[in-house]
Amino acid sequence: MKPNQRLRRERELRGWSQSRVAQELGTDPATVSRWERGLSFPYPFFRERLCELFGKNAEELGLVQETPATLPVEESLALLAFDGELSPVLPIPPDPILDPTIPLLSAIDGELIGRDDLLQSIRDQLSDATRGPAFVALNGLPGVGKTSLAVALVHDPSLQQTFSDGILWAGLGPHPEVLEHLSRWGTFLHVDEASLPNKESCESWAQAIRFAIGQRRILIVIDDVWQVEDALSCQIGGPNCAFLLTTRFPHIALHFAAGNTTPVHELAENDGLALLARLAPYVVQDETESALALVRSVGGLPLALTLIGKYLRIHSYGRQPRRINAALTRLRDARERLQISEPRSLIDRHTSLTPESRVSLQAIIEVSDALLDLPARTGLRALSVFPAKPNSFSEEAALAVMALSQEVLDTLSDAGLLESNGPNRYTLHQTIADYARVLLEDSEVYTRFVQYFISYLEEHTQDYSLLDQESRNTHIALELAHTRQMHDAFLRGVKASSPYLFVRGRYSEAEKYFSTALELALSLQRLSDATVFLRDLGRIAHTRGNYLQAETYYQRGLQLAHQQQDELAISRLLTHLGTIMHRRGLFSEAIAYFEDGMLHTRHTGDQEQLSYILLGLAQSHGSLDHYKQAEEYAWESLEIAHSLGNGEHLADVLHRLGTLIYERGDYEQALGLLFESLNQASLIAHREKICHILNNIGCVLGELGDFPQSERYFQEAQELAQQINAQEILCNILGNLGYVANECGEYEKAEPFLREGLALASKIGHSVSICECLESLGTLARNRRDYTQAEKYYQEGLVRARMMNNKRVIINMLTGLSATMIACIRYTDAEGYLEEGLALARDIHRPRQLCNLLYEYGKLEDCRQQPQRARVYFQEMLTTPSIGEEVMARARYGLARTAALEGDYTTAHQLGNTSATFFAQQHHRLSKEARLWLDSLPLSQEEKASEY
Repeated sequence: MKPNQRLRRERELRGWSQSRVAQELGTDPATVSRWERGLSFPYPFFRERLCELFGKNAEELGLVQETPATLPVEESLALLAFDGELSPVLPIPPDPILDPTIPLLSAIDGELIGRDDLLQSIRDQLSDATRGPAFVALNGLPGVGKTSLAVALVHDPSLQQTFSDGILWAGLGPHPEVLEHLSRWGTFLHVDEASLPNKESCESWAQAIRFAIGQRRILIVIDDVWQVEDALSCQIGGPNCAFLLTTRFPHIALHFAAGNTTPVHELAENDGLALLARLAPYVVQDETESALALVRSVGGLPLALTLIGKYLRIHSYGRQPRRINAALTRLRDARERLQISEPRSLIDRHTSLTPESRVSLQAIIEVSDALLDLPARTGLRALSVFPAKPNSFSEEAALAVMALSQEVLDTLSDAGLLESNGPNRYTLHQTIADYARVLLEDSEVYTRFVQYFISYLEEHTQDYSLLDQESRNTHIALELAHTRQMHDAFLRGVKASSPYLFVRGRYSEAEKYFSTALELALSLQRLSDATVFLRDLGRIAHTRGNYLQAETYYQRGLQLAHQQQDELAISRLLTHLGTIMHRRGLFSEAIAYFEDGMLHTRHTGDQEQLSYILLGLAQSHGSLDHYKQAEEYAWESLEIAHSLGNGEHLADVLHRLGTLIYERGDYEQALGLLFESLNQASLIAHREKICHILNNIGCVLGELGDFPQSERYFQEAQELAQQINAQEILCNILGNLGYVANECGEYEKAEPFLREGLALASKIGHSVSICECLESLGTLARNRRDYTQAEKYYQEGLVRARMMNNKRVIINMLTGLSATMIACIRYTDAEGYLEEGLALARDIHRPRQLCNLLYEYGKLEDCRQQPQRARVYFQEMLTTPSIGEEVMARARYGLARTAALEGDYTTAHQLGNTSATFFAQQHHRLSKEARLWLDSLPLSQEEKASEY
């Protein structure tokens, strides 16, 4: 190279020293001297700075290199100075750099499954050049697919176009050769190793590479980082570069990329199954449930699914069931899953493993485990007794089970083995838990786990939100207590968990615990515990509508309670027996049980139990139409409930009182009590109670004629009842849904509800629900003009109602029979039914039922061409208190038809149009009938006048 006289002349013309120029450019005087003497040539970055400094272009400053074609071979090397160090560099190649050490895309695995959104998000972050160099870090569990994401990104054409000057890759691992990666990058960038001040120095290489990159747009990938210092050694690009780092350590990701740290989560269940289907399609096709169980067993971890999928592919290529089943059986064992492995080629080895190691879950996790100190390893094994992700556990529980310090949790979190799950809560991935559990040898860990959570159950018996959070942990504690024969802990735990299991409607789980605990308690002669479990088993049978089985449990429990002379237990069991009798329609027997229970409760002074007995007495007396006495009991019960301050009990009392007021016909007051009860039940998320309350709110709204809103409440109650398998309330809800559909004229929709409800009610022996379904089926048949079938349904229901002496149900059956007789023109029979029904309705003060009978009586008189007598019945409907808009609309419709009989078409049109509008708005079954009748009427005088 020749001396650069132009550059020297421009400097001297300005009277600047080489030191002054060096200071302006950010280099040293020796470098400026070499440029002027022609010993080196400025890199583009400094060429641009020189042009700006002197206000000249590159040619005027002698900064345009001669092309290689015009230079001798020995002069075709340009010298580039940087920070005082001299490094010969070959001319910059025009083609982009593509690091050959970048892993290849797998031809077998194909595109990544379930990562589209994540890949796009990372692309966007890397391509954002608005804030200088982009720093992005991917952090996640071993085997979660961080490297696979990085490989997919660097092979993405759009990203290659964005980083048009090339992509550099460094796979580090726990024992990285950083110098080797830097020297390789230097070679790609044509840095002359011989001219480096110290070719064994990472710093020398880093400085050379940084200046060689200059303004280029290069993506630098730093994969599998274990030490933040190693990552920083590779952070050597210029302002237009981007950096993508992958690591299993959260603190490294945060240090490197701060806000651009992206957590890489496991695959969703459906994506995990899709990955298995790609690798072992026959297995997923033929053994879908087993394949899904495998996805869950490894928590959707991509590496685990890939190893499992390739293993299954080998054993399923012939599609032989025996071999596939054997492979699936092996994979159900956590130890086997951990050891499933595959070899890798020398150029495709996993950076965390030694070259000779096969890739397996155990090997990948073992690398992290080996770096832990003894307390951390001990703690990890202890934490494996907790159920794996998505379950979580508190810091308090972790410390109690480990019997170690908080620092152990911090160490495990920093190692990427323990995940945070909110404030003071943690979680272990399934594969990490499996690995640690296989190595767990200290049996005392299980004892500490059981002791902690049984005590937790006893301490937080009615703290339902807290128990929700620890539900899975307490379940495992009970299982461990049983299998490890920790009898006292198991019995204590089952008793303590009873309120929670009932509130959350987990009846199957509760039944299993109570049955096991009952057998154990009897074998240990712990009769007090056995009495409790018999009572709770009876409650489950009752909830499912199995009244005979419930009665058997309660009677057995009562016998044990008498043996122990336990007054409170006797009272509670008598109360439950009274409730069963009430459900069976045996109200007098129910009252006898409640009164007996009250005698025992007076001895104990238990106010909550007294409140429940008073409620039972209120319900049974109400069913016998002793309303004054019933309400006295109910209000006394509510007063006690308020004084106790127990939200669950208060919700129960408000609900039952609201139901009693509803049955008496005061719908507005009933709704107020029921909504107050719903609020209390919702605060504790008592699913069974919420279900009952929603159903009763729907009933009240139906009585008020608001059928669309009523149906919505019934549907919500139905969904909840099905979730918790509450068969008793479900058959009632189904009957109510059928009733609403019937009232709205949707007969095809009504019938399936009613038949399902009748079948379920018959199965569990729920007499009242059987009658209600029979009544609605009779109404459905009558609306379809099948009067013979309708009469059969009503008569069967009437027989059952008379056997129960349930006057409310008797009235409904008589009303249905009267309507059927009117339709059949059997007026004498209809009148007989109506007279009996009216006497009963007036006797028990049931306004809605009274109005239904009055409506049918008015229709009967219209059919007999007695409009004046008909008007009396329809007018009485309008003057009956608390009847709702629907009854008033029917009364006006009846009066409209009566007016038409008398030739008063003006009144007929006015009243008829008002009623028809209401019926249409509420989708009432009378909507079509009323409109057709109005259309058939002669015009009123006003309408005739309007035609002229």
